[in-house]
Amino acid sequence: ARSLGLAVFLISGALYLYALFALGRANTYCRRGGLVTGGVYRWTRNPQYVTVIPAYAGLAAAADSIGVLLLVALLIAVYVLMAHAEEPWLRHQYGAAYERYMRAVPRFFNFRRGWLVLRGVSRGPARVRPGPLQCGGRRTRKP
Repeated sequence: ARSLGLAVFLISGALYLYALFALGRANTYCRRGGLVTGGVYRWTRNPQYVTVIPAYAGLAAAADSIGVLLLVALLIAVYVLMAHAEEPWLRHQYGAAYERYMRAVPRFFNFRRGWLVLRGVSRGPARVRPGPLQCGGRRTRKP
């Protein structure tokens, strides 16, 4: 269990770093560099949370400690609450473009859609068509 937990932690941690770079520095800490809807953001509106949650869960499994498991459970709850708390700000900043994006892409992850894509049944997740504005090489939507 410890080896599997460590593997999950390392893989999810690497994916977390990828998700951070996909968002870009211009969109971190309440800055507004443009609504990113491409890449990993076609699958989830919150790829940082989707990747850091299993990373911490893997770390808890590797630690094999009830105390660490309880702390990780609290962290997961905080990340879920943060995802919900960010949405009003994003709606305010990006308006109708973010509303369309919310309808097309799940908050965390649509496991059914992912399974269908892996099986070749579906061509992929619904996408918000990218707008003309470019932000750091990433496709974005105008507010």
